[in-house]
Amino acid sequence: ELTSLRVLDMSNTKVSSFPSFFNELTNLESLNISNTEISSFPSFFDELTRLRWMDISGTKITDLPYGVRSMNIVIVGRPD
Repeated sequence: ELTSLRVLDMSNTKVSSFPSFFNELTNLESLNISNTEISSFPSFFDELTRLRWMDISGTKITDLPYGVRSMNIVIVGRPD
């Protein structure tokens, strides 16, 4: 069941957007999307309240939306 997933590593893949099931990952604590083609976050991303760590280095993300910036998480590769 996806709701019990706590760690998701999609790094070093050709993925360019978050999967459709992503909003079901309510217990996700750690996310690695480094070195992917992802360029933006889905609108519901800040609803992942258990997320504590995320690596976005090597992605096409150039700006963090307010909802993501206001989350209490460590972001590796955060754009300036």
